[in-house]
Amino acid sequence: MRKTHFLDNGDFIDLVCQLSDYPVEEKFGAAAYKEEPDGGTSFTEEAQDYFNEVYDEIETLLNQFGVFSDNEIMFNKEEIIKIINEWGVTSTADINAAMSPSLSNSENNHVLIERFNGETVTAVSYVHEMVIAEDEIHLDNLPNETIIEIHELLLDYAAQCVLNQKDN
Repeated sequence: MRKTHFLDNGDFIDLVCQLSDYPVEEKFGAAAYKEEPDGGTSFTEEAQDYFNEVYDEIETLLNQFGVFSDNEIMFNKEEIIKIINEWGVTSTADINAAMSPSLSNSENNHVLIERFNGETVTAVSYVHEMVIAEDEIHLDNLPNETIIEIHELLLDYAAQCVLNQKDN
């Protein structure tokens, strides 16, 4: 799994904007800009449209390489809660997940997230495959990478729920 990096949303936007400016200036040169009534400058409509396309492409590329805005985590948490509220509490067993998200994994001790409850998850601690504890953990207390993993599992869960609903 690729390592993920989360940038402050303002820093992420600044980075994508700066990277997006270069292709616009290369394509349009000085014609990319127009003078505003207040004395400032902005992109022409055509240059702005091109900038928006480039911005989307760069943002997608950064995301593919594991670089995200920290706003992405907030969105994922909200969507996790929405999915559970709409389709109900579920577990990795219920959704036939290939594996449970892991919070820790040592030689003999494993802590796996096995149930998704909305704003919380149930983490089960195992020693030599024997359950020794179950804890409720709020989404805000989980690592960002774990939130992304849970979000992906629950998107699949919601899609399956929609398909099952259509079949009935």
